[in-house]
Amino acid sequence: AVLSGEGRSMTIGITKELMDATPGGSGFSFVDLTADRAGTLFAETATRNAESARAMQSRIRNGVRIRDFCPDMVGLPEGLTRDEFQAEYGGLGGAKTQGIVEEIRLRLVGCAGLL
Repeated sequence: AVLSGEGRSMTIGITKELMDATPGGSGFSFVDLTADRAGTLFAETATRNAESARAMQSRIRNGVRIRDFCPDMVGLPEGLTRDEFQAEYGGLGGAKTQGIVEEIRLRLVGCAGLL
């Protein structure tokens, strides 16, 4: 994320999920996309500037709580075939997909370590 930028990082994550949705793959996973986004936000927060880097190092030294860096993923769909993703969620631009993406965004906002 730091080297390539957020947009590129998200595009790579989505591309990987679309590849996973093909026959023989593990399926399209909103759980994986959430983890990808959490990792990107962690990298952005930890490298924003020298002060944020020191703050992150201090936070980690004092003990890590997973929920501070990764939200609860219960209920997020995963293992979808390409056809299921298209039919049930309308693909990448579908309203149901956008609703889940917004839910993921709200869950990530609740992660204190990613602010």
